[in-house]
Amino acid sequence: MLQCAASVSEKQGAKQLLRYIKRVACLRDICQRIQLVWVDGGYRGKDLLKYVEKLWQWTWQVVLRTDDEKGFKLLPRRWVVERTEPATRAASAPCLDA
Repeated sequence: MLQCAASVSEKQGAKQLLRYIKRVACLRDICQRIQLVWVDGGYRGKDLLKYVEKLWQWTWQVVLRTDDEKGFKLLPRRWVVERTEPATRAASAPCLDA
């Protein structure tokens, strides 16, 4: 997990995290198998898409809710992230504790 100041935008925070993962060998090894990343609307934009493609060669897919939806709506594919994150954290823990 990477914490950023409130003044850091989601896009800038994403870039910081992606650079950090690339520098830490055990995280880099885990993440090299990733091919597709789903993100919410805060991470859209061609600049970030190009950055991710250049740094990781990942497909960066923005998942948005429709404009006619009001209130909370679980976005498609969100559950995959919530299910995968604990497994990724467990896999990276031994190398980060060293």
